[in-house]
Amino acid sequence: MVDFETKKIGELKKGDNLKRLEAEVVYLAEKAVSPTGTEYQKATLADETGTASFACFGENIGILTVGDRIELLKVYIKDYNGDTSINFTRSSSMQILEKGDGTSKVKFTAPAPKSEIETGKYSPTLSARQTAIQAASRIHSGTSTDTKTVISMAEELEKWLLRP
Repeated sequence: MVDFETKKIGELKKGDNLKRLEAEVVYLAEKAVSPTGTEYQKATLADETGTASFACFGENIGILTVGDRIELLKVYIKDYNGDTSINFTRSSSMQILEKGDGTSKVKFTAPAPKSEIETGKYSPTLSARQTAIQAASRIHSGTSTDTKTVISMAEELEKWLLRP
């Protein structure tokens, strides 16, 4: 029997089994078809601690909107191309807790590099910029090819940085 627990996105690690995860949809891709013919829809989920990738299959395709607050039950965590990925099992389920309006309301701060914490020079803005630079670097180096996701995340990050 698998022991499931509850965590925030920023606490997730490869191999975690979660009883419950609540997050907001901050990016939603168009529906796509895998090489094996399976339809899916990629999404990025966030809470105040970070972001993770997620893919909808079957009846869950097309029902989400950016800004939706969702609850995922009995999911597990994998590492996919260096990113945290939330995955379903046969007993997993998803429920929309609050319908979004097409815009994200999540405000999160990228984790500070250990050296910045130790020296007391931590700046959430600097760390957020470093996160965006790392994402762009992954695309340039070929370790991530999902440019739409990175661009969307950069746009959300820019809104967050420029908020009053």
